[in-house]
Amino acid sequence: QWSLALSDAQIAALPAASQAALAGYRQHSNGAATLREMFTVRRDLPEFVRSLAAEIETGQSCAVVDVAFVNAGDLALGELLERMPALSQLAAYGGWNTAGNTLGCVLAHAVIRHLQTLHGATPEAIAAHVRFLFLRLVEDDLFMARLRTQIAVEDLPALGLPITLGNVGEHAETVRALVERKLGEAAAQLAQERFIGRQAQAGDAAILLEALTLTDVELPWGRLFDLTMNVDARYVIG
Repeated sequence: QWSLALSDAQIAALPAASQAALAGYRQHSNGAATLREMFTVRRDLPEFVRSLAAEIETGQSCAVVDVAFVNAGDLALGELLERMPALSQLAAYGGWNTAGNTLGCVLAHAVIRHLQTLHGATPEAIAAHVRFLFLRLVEDDLFMARLRTQIAVEDLPALGLPITLGNVGEHAETVRALVERKLGEAAAQLAQERFIGRQAQAGDAAILLEALTLTDVELPWGRLFDLTMNVDARYVIG
């Protein structure tokens, strides 16, 4: 999605090999299908996010099952969610892998969070909810929908590699360090704008978030397709 959303000027600034690869992808059946879904008139994402924010404001438990595209969140939806002030109050979010995996993951998380709001929870359990919500947003939206393709298109050719989400061989540590730096910067911005200074509550217990930090960012199979990481949270109780 990220590469298909580039303007002509942005494409012209890419290396020649990247320009050729993107031109071919746009004509490929997968690229054409993604373009149709991205710009179909059947989608009204601003209204979806407006309604979502309104429901959260009333105290409803709301979760987002992001299954428009396989193996990544919806780039356009993610950009709107990132601008939603109540993002940290979502019960759950997911957009990874298959629709079935996403649905199961989000429903399980949302049920747990809803039970927290009904029956209360310890500060540690509330923090675990926040960490997992933040992790899914970072991985499925920031990384899968945006940064991994951006790195593949902009950075891999400079290493002498083709545009790929597959194995990068001897460059694995260099690419991992790129992911750690760029994803860390994007995650820090999301945390600062939508999580830090916000309260998460369950019954009579509440925490005030002071920091959310990515740790242990790894590419376990030496490829950009997937990654593992953890989220550390610092908070005060009450």
